[in-house]
Amino acid sequence: MEAKVQQAAAGATAKQANYTVSETVGKLTVTEFAGRVVATPGSYSGTYDGQAHGVDVTVSGLPEGYSVKVARSNATATDATDEAGVTASVDELVIVNAQGEDVTGKLDIEKQTGAIKIAPAEYHVVTEGAFKVYDGTALTEHKVSVEDGSLASGEEFGYDFFGFQTSVGSSKNTFAAKPGNDSTKVENYDIAYRYGTLTVS
Repeated sequence: MEAKVQQAAAGATAKQANYTVSETVGKLTVTEFAGRVVATPGSYSGTYDGQAHGVDVTVSGLPEGYSVKVARSNATATDATDEAGVTASVDELVIVNAQGEDVTGKLDIEKQTGAIKIAPAEYHVVTEGAFKVYDGTALTEHKVSVEDGSLASGEEFGYDFFGFQTSVGSSKNTFAAKPGNDSTKVENYDIAYRYGTLTVS
């Protein structure tokens, strides 16, 4: 848009021929909105349950008549994470004015980040003990019971057993959990082991 400014002598009797008229041409710039809009992903903190978890995005500082058409973070986490978690960014954002026009690119937008943190689920297991009189063969016991906790739906554990006792005496019936199927990850569980005792008299 151009604006013309004419300068003339004051007074109703001024003659244009007696003056040199100059003009100044400038530009008027119209901004959509001078304030700052802030888009903030939420944060999630929970315990592993086998489900994917994401966060919502909230937008603040919008002028009157403006609205959010799309505000999304695509970040998700299913498995247990480290302390920092998975960073959630603002991946999709569309803001429209009162006429429904996309004005996202015309706004001063600050995009913040959130985090998705998943802690391993607690799972407590114990091996049973066993007893026998010495006969020269190794005493073993491959039975496990769960003291506390549960596995996510569709997951299961198998176990490797290391404990045995052949001579007279006692030892721990040691073992370790391993995935029982393709959908199970041992890292998603905080496993506490308690060992039974193998005794040969």
